Amino acid sequence: KDLRDSIAFAAGSMNNAFTATFLLTSHFAPVSALHFAELPVQPQTSHASHRRLIRLFATFDTTMRDKMEQENISSPKVKLEPSVYGEEVDAAGIVVFDTSTFNGMVAMNNNSAKVLDDRGATSHCSTYTRGTCELVVGRSEAIYNYSVEDRGAAMAVFGEKISLCAVGRYTLIANMDEKSTTDAAASGTTLITKPRKTIINIFDLKNKIICGTAKKYQLPVNEKILFAFSDSSTIAGTVYIVTAPSFTIIRFKEKETRKKIDVLLNASKPPLYSLAILLAAEEQLDPAEIMALYKTYGDYFYENNEFDSAMSQYCH
Repeated sequence: KDLRDSIAFAAGSMNNAFTATFLLTSHFAPVSALHFAELPVQPQTSHASHRRLIRLFATFDTTMRDKMEQENISSPKVKLEPSVYGEEVDAAGIVVFDTSTFNGMVAMNNNSAKVLDDRGATSHCSTYTRGTCELVVGRSEAIYNYSVEDRGAAMAVFGEKISLCAVGRYTLIANMDEKSTTDAAASGTTLITKPRKTIINIFDLKNKIICGTAKKYQLPVNEKILFAFSDSSTIAGTVYIVTAPSFTIIRFKEKETRKKIDVLLNASKPPLYSLAILLAAEEQLDPAEIMALYKTYGDYFYENNEFDSAMSQYCH
């Protein structure tokens, strides 16, 4: 009884510990994902330590509307209660809300929502990269990056996207195999549908390179990805994938920097010296190791009688 009374007293005293605020009261499309982003605060004022710049990316599944627009079909008129942000936000595909806090309290105002795109993303096809504070969205034709202010770079990656997940500085992208799905039967008149496979690629979107090949990371036929999530507790990027119907758990773990450089130099034809040097600089290897890479690159040019290119590498 004493324990029940203590719990009841605690519950009553905490009644006003939370404040409910409606960010959006209506929308024509379902929410497919929410991602929080915390931006760095410039320590210019005495209040900087009490302030947190937080943004909330909200993506909506607009695929039905987009398909109808492509086929010139007018969408049904649905009466929605207008939100405080107006019709532009109510019909947007990607919206970012300002949910910054000061002394632990959320400071909201009617101008704290910004539309980043009219098109949204399906469920599991968006992710947040902490290193760049960007939202990454996958659509059938490309991968798009969004800052809290505007849409950024894009990379052409064709195929129906199944899942996206940020893993360290990389992005894991699962999409359906785009190869032909039909074969002619022996009679030559009947078409047999081939089951499509799920292919997993790992991209460095910043440098626009593939870090994992489709042939190596291909799920069995009829095996689907339920969800993917990254482990932020480790320095190296790690992502886990859960598949069905076998309910298999697959782990992708980022290799050490020196092992990645070894792959670029010794497992690639020709050796990718420029990428190796860029990777070493971005991951802050010892300057002596970076200079050794420049020398090796110069030696490579010298052995191929490209003396001017060799000299430019030796001069770094």
